Amino acid sequence: MSEIILTNQLLSRQAFKEQCGIELNQLKDIHGRTPEFAIGNTPYLLEPPSPGHNNSNVAGLSALNQLAPMYISRDLANLSLSIGSENVLALAELRKKLYEFGVGSIGASTSFHGDRVSGFLKAVQNYQDALMHYREAIEAKSPHKLAAE
Repeated sequence: MSEIILTNQLLSRQAFKEQCGIELNQLKDIHGRTPEFAIGNTPYLLEPPSPGHNNSNVAGLSALNQLAPMYISRDLANLSLSIGSENVLALAELRKKLYEFGVGSIGASTSFHGDRVSGFLKAVQNYQDALMHYREAIEAKSPHKLAAE
């Protein structure tokens, strides 16, 4: 499995080595080249130690191409730095599972929430009607005022 490295700041070779414990020559950019320095909000593929993993490199480079737009890589880097890479992977798996459920799950959840909202709106309407009757009784100064209170 490929590993993707993200940073939110510009790092020289030395700073990258000190902060990550990884040499820059182990990384590949979206064009398959080794970077001279790590550019913030740019995804990099960490090459496996053995050269026999060409399939994972193709998959990794494909993933890099999907993450390459700045708005995606910036948000992903900030999210990963905020909640951790394991949680980001868990969220991605959850999103994938929810996507597989498709429109059917959306319809079912809409129906469920629609029923709950409908019940709540009916309760609010009944409460408003009771308040309006009480108001009418007070304004009319009817004998029902005492009963309404």
